[in-house]
Amino acid sequence: MSKHNQQTSAYALTGMPAAGKTTTAQMLSAVDFQVYEIGDAVRYIIKDYEHDISEIGPFLEDHKSKHGQYSLAERTVDLYEEDQPTNKVPVIAGLRQVEEREYLEDKFDNVDTFAVIADQDIRRERFYNRGREEDESFEERDIREWNIGVGDLTRESDRRIENEGSFEDLAMELIETFDFNPNLYSINKIGDSVGQHLYAIHFENHKDAKKYSENPGNGFQVGNPIVSRDTESRHQIETDIQNFYTNMMTEAVK
Repeated sequence: MSKHNQQTSAYALTGMPAAGKTTTAQMLSAVDFQVYEIGDAVRYIIKDYEHDISEIGPFLEDHKSKHGQYSLAERTVDLYEEDQPTNKVPVIAGLRQVEEREYLEDKFDNVDTFAVIADQDIRRERFYNRGREEDESFEERDIREWNIGVGDLTRESDRRIENEGSFEDLAMELIETFDFNPNLYSINKIGDSVGQHLYAIHFENHKDAKKYSENPGNGFQVGNPIVSRDTESRHQIETDIQNFYTNMMTEAVK
């Protein structure tokens, strides 16, 4: 495999279920990183498939057995290479197998692997609170992903990102880990991503939720958000975000 001719360095992001990989990726995407998720590649592969898929897990295992255990990472890098050249460092998020990291190491001169970690009880609570339809329990998913390779990736990671506290705790951890300045621009950008994430978590399956195509007036750059008539919960989210901005700005001027 040839090295990528546009970018010599990349970051790989891994973590156990509900550790906060997507939240971390959103925050990094909000500032100076170009984020591509393995899940994006999965969606493209499914979209190109001509037959109905009853269970995604067995389908992907069959796909990898035919095309290589690194094939999802390969398709993710393809998405990166199809984009216009950029000076932003790419982050490949959602790695689950050592073969995927090895593929990235063949494509880039330098790959640092970061593992997002959180206590199992915290992850279990997040797993069930996010309201998704799951085809397996948290314990089943945890064991499967650990054994498939997330355990090895976590043990062998270059650095671990602890995500057991608030959004601002995670943001400050990322600022320290990736060494970018917590200026007003980056705080606002991260705050936008946190705002979208909080709205998605709360309103995704809310019984009163509805699609709404205009800005709800919450101060965040959200596209086609899901808005609820539950004004008390919405007010709480806005309060959480305001606290995020206040705390982050306090840290930035220290």
